[in-house]
Amino acid sequence: MISSTTRRIADEVPVLREPETAGLERLAGGRIKQPQDTEQGCRAFAAADLASAGLLTGAYPRARMEHSAASWTARADLLQRIEAGIAATRSARMAAAASLVSVQ
Repeated sequence: MISSTTRRIADEVPVLREPETAGLERLAGGRIKQPQDTEQGCRAFAAADLASAGLLTGAYPRARMEHSAASWTARADLLQRIEAGIAATRSARMAAAASLVSVQ
């Protein structure tokens, strides 16, 4: 076998091994979402940006912060629709699975 890094004949054939478990504890415990990936986090960012916009005196900085707040609100609405769709799909699949089990 030829090594892909040195382009020389490899001395031994690589052996498949089990993956390292050092990083798997975090994955096993569930995914902790970042604030920007949750509806509540996006709404908090929007509220903070609106509060900052109220403190600004210049028209351009105020407009930028208001635009940022509107973007965070739109993202929160999108995440809410996605989560609602996922929940609806999950409940429909569970109902379908339950009806299949009751038929058998």
